[in-house]
Amino acid sequence: MSPTAHAALRESRSAIERHWGLLLGKLHTILPKTGEKYWLEPSALQGITGDLMCRRYTAERASRERGVDVPIVPLIDTRNEPTRYWLSLHQSWGEPVDSRSQNFVYQTTSITVFFGKEATKLAF
Repeated sequence: MSPTAHAALRESRSAIERHWGLLLGKLHTILPKTGEKYWLEPSALQGITGDLMCRRYTAERASRERGVDVPIVPLIDTRNEPTRYWLSLHQSWGEPVDSRSQNFVYQTTSITVFFGKEATKLAF
């Protein structure tokens, strides 16, 4: 196998923001209108991270199995049902490897689906 087969994905901040815009465009077609406006909330902590958020449920959070609290958005509109379905999406890009590069290094994307009663969301 060639060394480039394992080369890290590196992108500029503007390319990452364009990628997030395309991702949001696709998500807007499937996420319920009850969430109102959706966006990836950027954070600059040892690189760039983005968490999916929405206007109507900015305070909603759930705990992943390892105990990390994450922001969540509605996945399915179930206003009249006791069980709710929520989605968490997180993407992380590490800092440029050296001072000559402006490109961030892709690290991970995580998607978690939660379900449960309003106050007791369970991950699956």
